[in-house]
Amino acid sequence: MFKAIFIDVDGTLIRSEHSISQPTIDIIRKLKAKNIQIILVSARPLSAIEPIAAKVRLLNSPIASLNDAFIAS
Repeated sequence: MFKAIFIDVDGTLIRSEHSISQPTIDIIRKLKAKNIQIILVSARPLSAIEPIAAKVRLLNSPIASLNDAFIAS
């Protein structure tokens, strides 16, 4: 069975002050440790999502950008 979680970046992963809470980072790491695929989703272009993906250690995970018009894996 394949398990995946899609996380919207703005307003969900990133708080209003443009930060990511440590508890959120910890949960993402725990999910990855359980082999659950985490996929970031955003209207932003890929280049704007990559720094966020790096912060939560998801650079090697798929990213859906430009309102799902571009998907990088």
